[in-house]
Amino acid sequence: MHRVFQRALRNARENYAVDGASLLRLSLSSKWTSAHDGPCSPRLRPFTIYPWRELDRTDCVSAILATHRASASTNHAPFKNSVMHAGIKRVLFAAIALSSCCAVPPEEAVRTGLNDRFLDEDLVVDDWIARFEVESREVALQRDVIVAALELANGERVADIGAGTGLFLKPFSKAVGEGGRLYPVEISPRFVDHLRQRVQDESLDNVRVTHCSETDSGLQAETVDAAFICDTYHHFTYPMTTLASLHRAIRPGGRLYLLDFERIPGVSSDWLLGHVRADKATFRAEVEAAGFTFEEELSVGLKENYMLRFRR
Repeated sequence: MHRVFQRALRNARENYAVDGASLLRLSLSSKWTSAHDGPCSPRLRPFTIYPWRELDRTDCVSAILATHRASASTNHAPFKNSVMHAGIKRVLFAAIALSSCCAVPPEEAVRTGLNDRFLDEDLVVDDWIARFEVESREVALQRDVIVAALELANGERVADIGAGTGLFLKPFSKAVGEGGRLYPVEISPRFVDHLRQRVQDESLDNVRVTHCSETDSGLQAETVDAAFICDTYHHFTYPMTTLASLHRAIRPGGRLYLLDFERIPGVSSDWLLGHVRADKATFRAEVEAAGFTFEEELSVGLKENYMLRFRR
């Protein structure tokens, strides 16, 4: 029964993110006796909900009803005749009560207007190819080393978050093979059109271009084994909300790679200091706060950038 309850409750919590500060711990401590199995309170172990975003009343009620319906079909004495165990009811209704008193407002934009030029319908893709896909750009020069560092395996599913003009399109597609899948994720409508045309022209059958928003990756839950964010994280308008979306999209045990500019006052250019909102330590802390575990900084021959690997 505990597994049934957890599955139902998962629907109510899977869209929530971790803020690294507050965890709501709820323990099922009540005991009951099953006419068939004898004492079964050991099945009810403590569990944890990880929300900082607003608890949705509808989701919580749905979880209650789903558990209620499931329990009606069990042979446990306390659940016969659709009577829900009192301990479970208390926990679920506590979650609903908390949704009224502990709701957190939506995340505020960390910066506005940074993506306006990419959202412009008059954007000229060739102009950006000339900027993104040239060897004078460090990431383009070290592309093969970066791809190797991801250790992509045949059959894996990988998301390229902020795929741009498709610098990594062909190498990622090749790395995961025919049995794998590549999801280039882009917010720019013009880049999306360009990527889809390339996929068609180059017969990249394992590629599915995905159009995202400023708050959602557009990927389904537990879709990918790895997500790669290259020189794009500093463009996230709502970083914690977007990271929550990526956390849902990456399968348990999957990887998140963050590659971005080193931002060092007194060393970095004035343009970079104004363009990139925070340094490596800050970005790392944000990713960890979203529920990812930092593993290591990867050495891929970069001087202007760094590359970090996290685990979901």
